[in-house]
Amino acid sequence: MMVKKTVMVLWLVFMCGTACFGAAYEDGIAVVVNNDVITLSELNEEVGGLFKRIGNPSEAEKETLLPEVRKTAMNKLIDDLLIGQEAAKMNIIIPAENVDATIQGMLQERKIPMEAFAATLAKDGGTMAEYREEVKQYLTRMKLISREIRPKISVNEEEIGEYYSEHRDLYEGKEAVRLSQILFVIPEGASAANRKEIGAQAEAVFARLQNGESFELLASQYNSDPAVRASGGDLGFVERGMLRDALNEAAFILPLGQTSGVIETPVGFHIIKVTEKRGAGIKPIGEVRAEVEEKIAAKKTEAKYLEWIGTLRQKAHIEIRIDTPAAQG
Repeated sequence: MMVKKTVMVLWLVFMCGTACFGAAYEDGIAVVVNNDVITLSELNEEVGGLFKRIGNPSEAEKETLLPEVRKTAMNKLIDDLLIGQEAAKMNIIIPAENVDATIQGMLQERKIPMEAFAATLAKDGGTMAEYREEVKQYLTRMKLISREIRPKISVNEEEIGEYYSEHRDLYEGKEAVRLSQILFVIPEGASAANRKEIGAQAEAVFARLQNGESFELLASQYNSDPAVRASGGDLGFVERGMLRDALNEAAFILPLGQTSGVIETPVGFHIIKVTEKRGAGIKPIGEVRAEVEEKIAAKKTEAKYLEWIGTLRQKAHIEIRIDTPAAQG
């Protein structure tokens, strides 16, 4: 059961860390993707990052999980290459100044000096160059989505009306907060050592938030739930009493825009951020129309993005040169 739950953590990973999982292979070509290649060292590096993210399981657990983890890592690297190739075809270039401005904006919002941020990255085994590359990839993906997918998404008045009617309770004045979350799931049957390791991972991510990194960016990397990860951690609105006690207390005490510390529950380790609040009073459809439209559009965009990636895979020449289960979209 532990294995099954851990594997769920691995689906649809957009960006991950750079720790290395051993030297299972000497370097060489693992996958050919059109005119580009994924090397064995790149694949092993990605596998190591995934193992680190799920709490560095025991050697026995690693042996069981390795085929699925390697498959997940391969899928992520293939998708990264396909996205990069599409960006090149469309002459999408993310200037260095845009990357710098994004990072500076995050740091300024949290009043964190660049030097302190770089020192935190170094302490975690990363570099500013690696982080800048992650931000560049993120901006590239967002640019592609805004150009290739979002213009094809439309929301009509009937859909808005239906959503409002079906979710009327969301707008009927109950006290609620809109939350974003980074969740580190504790696998069923996890040992005390494994639980401690996962908690340490959560604390490390919280430290990165405190040092100026984007909540949405980290949520897209570390959330256990694929849907929440794809939305940058957004959980939508939750009413008082819907969450477990520790989470409920934090969610309704936190000021707007603030982030909690690491909160432990039987499910795992949570970090939450309050992005919106609403109180008593019924909101008419005219007042919430833009919010409803955005929710519907976001859901359609996510589905269209997965369809788009699937189409890229179907059209691409993908040649897997190691004995790993065939990568799937």
